[in-house]
Amino acid sequence: MRDIAIYLIWKQGSFPLVEIGEDFHGGDTSISNARIRGDAALREDRKVRSMLKEPEINV
Repeated sequence: MRDIAIYLIWKQGSFPLVEIGEDFHGGDTSISNARIRGDAALREDRKVRSMLKEPEINV
């Protein structure tokens, strides 16, 4: 989930990888690789995609 979080923060566009790396305690290369893995996970894993598209609301 860390990789997906990094990817989604990066995709939102407000933060460069350097700033994301500071928050996640990672270097530029590790954060860039995590971003790529997060993107791949979202494309390949239907279950993860559906969790993000359809949040469960308990009332």
